[in-house]
Amino acid sequence: MNEGFLSYKAGNSLFHKCPSWIKILFIPCFSILIFILPVWFTVLLVIVQFIVQLSLHFSLRDFYYDLRPVLFYAVLLYITKIISKQFNDGKTTLYFLMKIFCMLQSASIMYKTSTVLELREGFEKIENSIKIIIKYKFSIAQTLSIFVIFIPMLSRIWTQSKKAWVVRGGKKNIKMFIVLLNMLFTTGLKKAWNNSRAIQIRS
Repeated sequence: MNEGFLSYKAGNSLFHKCPSWIKILFIPCFSILIFILPVWFTVLLVIVQFIVQLSLHFSLRDFYYDLRPVLFYAVLLYITKIISKQFNDGKTTLYFLMKIFCMLQSASIMYKTSTVLELREGFEKIENSIKIIIKYKFSIAQTLSIFVIFIPMLSRIWTQSKKAWVVRGGKKNIKMFIVLLNMLFTTGLKKAWNNSRAIQIRS
């Protein structure tokens, strides 16, 4: 089973069976609702999304992988507030972080229940419908496909590299981040190029 941020998890649930183009259209619309609706909806949604992930047999580690970017962002946000001495809107900041987390969880469920091929076909189906109305020759779906592949791919590379670093006796310090980030950049670019070429050849 793949590990990492937004990594696909095999299954046979309704979410897995749902056409990818529906999920692709649903996520941005639902994300807008998350910011429009009141805070109580966000709190309820966090609980519901957690139950949904457990019902899909996602582990607590998967939940942590999704929560970690929000935690990093929260730390940076609060450090900025401490430096600027703005402490009067703590609740507003917390609610904002919860809404971001809800958006991330929605995207996570879409990613984890859709293969790369399904997402690419979903983008192509949406684009083909748009081309009936608006005629253009270039392909936006290919670019979006490369983008959605790139995010979980970087996470898998980072997770695997960090495990290899620890197994070989490396310590989790600044040196680890310098070495692995350099490797992540070069390996990620190479894999992104290979994936883009593969998509162009198959198109």
